[in-house]
Amino acid sequence: MKIEKKKIYFFFILVLSICLSVFSWNLINLPITDAQIVGNYSLKKVNPFNDIIRYLVFISIPISVYILWEIIVEKKKIKDFFFNIIFKKENFEFDKKIYWFQLLIIFYLFLEFLSVSFPINLIDIYHEGQKLSSAFKNKLDGSLWSGSYVTVGIIYETLGAKYIWKLFGSESIGLVRFLDILYIFITKIILIFLSLEITKTTKFNSLFSCCYFLTLSFIFLSFTNYNLGTVDLISYREIPILLSLIFFLITLKKLNQLHFVYIILGFLTVTTFFWSIDRAIVQNLMLLLIIIYLIINKSYKNIFLLIISLIFFWFVFYLFLNDEFNLFVENTISIYREMSAVHGIIHPEPFADEENSSRATKNLLSILISLLVSLNIIFKDRNYFSYRFKIIIILISLLSFLSYIYALGRSDGVHLKQAFGFSAIFISSYLLFNLFYFASTKLNNINYNFQKIFSIIILIFIFIFFSPNVNFSNIIDYKSRFINYINLKDDVFLSKSDKRFIKETSKLINNEKCIQLYTNDAALLYLLRKPNCTKFYFVWSIGSKKNQLVMISELQNTNIIITNGSTDNWGIPLNTKYPLIKAYIDQNFVIEKKINGRKILIKK
Repeated sequence: MKIEKKKIYFFFILVLSICLSVFSWNLINLPITDAQIVGNYSLKKVNPFNDIIRYLVFISIPISVYILWEIIVEKKKIKDFFFNIIFKKENFEFDKKIYWFQLLIIFYLFLEFLSVSFPINLIDIYHEGQKLSSAFKNKLDGSLWSGSYVTVGIIYETLGAKYIWKLFGSESIGLVRFLDILYIFITKIILIFLSLEITKTTKFNSLFSCCYFLTLSFIFLSFTNYNLGTVDLISYREIPILLSLIFFLITLKKLNQLHFVYIILGFLTVTTFFWSIDRAIVQNLMLLLIIIYLIINKSYKNIFLLIISLIFFWFVFYLFLNDEFNLFVENTISIYREMSAVHGIIHPEPFADEENSSRATKNLLSILISLLVSLNIIFKDRNYFSYRFKIIIILISLLSFLSYIYALGRSDGVHLKQAFGFSAIFISSYLLFNLFYFASTKLNNINYNFQKIFSIIILIFIFIFFSPNVNFSNIIDYKSRFINYINLKDDVFLSKSDKRFIKETSKLINNEKCIQLYTNDAALLYLLRKPNCTKFYFVWSIGSKKNQLVMISELQNTNIIITNGSTDNWGIPLNTKYPLIKAYIDQNFVIEKKINGRKILIKK
């Protein structure tokens, strides 16, 4: 009875702490500083750091209450906490038949990849233009950060499209879209390897290990799909983080061996900055957590190798990039400082009736629950969990906490969904483990044939559910479909109005070395086959007064500017965001021609 009362008291106090977190949300209101950037935060006179502080407080209050409960009421000691995460060698083995199932799923993924119907929908002139125009500029002059102000990552924006064009000897929208499909395919493969490594940490018998792996794999695969128009829970921008997670899991079996893995982790951490700037934050924080773990376990050799690896690869990139390296550093710091203020959307209050509040609340509670579960695993030291399963589940919960930074920068439905990815991985892995553990205890004494039937039912259900993704007629025709797709003329992906604009504008700018966009329609540069006169090809991200002045200085030799694009009224109008640029253009340029709403300005 005392135990039941204690549980009730604990639950009541925990709920009370969550209520306190919700109550504290609007109490946190940092004073607004001198707004150098016009955005949602500045217009509503809100400090961009509010959301970060609110998030940290929201999570930390229940977490602190839980830790205090364990120390004060349950009489746990901090040293017990550390003792339970000290490396423990485990001798159990998993059934190697799982490798055959892994190969089977990879084969299925290959068939699914070949079955994909290539998208021929109209171009997303904003998002796709971010890749097309930057890559085209690089193809012309070889410039990286000197030629383009990089918002996401140089590989995402520039090099990916450039090298896929170079590989197939053609410049097309179809090839860039194919590259996205290829990235998604690689992500799916990596998710299968992650599922395998998690499965290898469980102590199920052969039958239940196979079932756990197969079920977890197909759940993970549902987190991403080939529909380029949708937002996935796990996007290909997570590839470096997922790979690091897998490699760290591999080292957990033999902590003081497999030293080469830490060299790989160093390489992945460095290259993430070039892959995706925001993911680099999460990657580096995860690496810090790994280092803390290594310190606790006195694995100093691995720490040394990791640090040496970081230094070595940074030095290699410094030598390879030459003058562009300093511009990379400057560009990246600028993005970290400004991007939240540039395109930030204020995070909705949890448990409110604001837009996207329900999704945000779900995310926050999921992160909180995952952290509480992880703490419970550490403090209680339940023996049905293997040591490696405990560690990886804790790390995934911390990743779910860290990756919410994607939503704090821009709290719309899309980014809130993306921020749920690692929470979804945690929930799937943990709940599925408990489900199979319960099933294994109940079916352990039942004859083997019944267990086999149980497993077959699960397999049938999985394959029936996912088999529609395979299209054999598409597979047979893949080569011809692929060749036709990558050679499609860009006109196929354009609306009638865009076709007309490109045709008429091309004549007007034929003798110009470059043109300047003052519109969010970033793809126009690629479609017109003209480079931007400034590095700000993606006007949405210009941001600060400093960047506005840089752009103005680079406009001195510009003769033609295109304005009034189809996407210019998304969010805050450009003329409101960039008053200095507007004033310069109004003073120095006049309208030469209007085509379908867009304006072509020429220098006075």
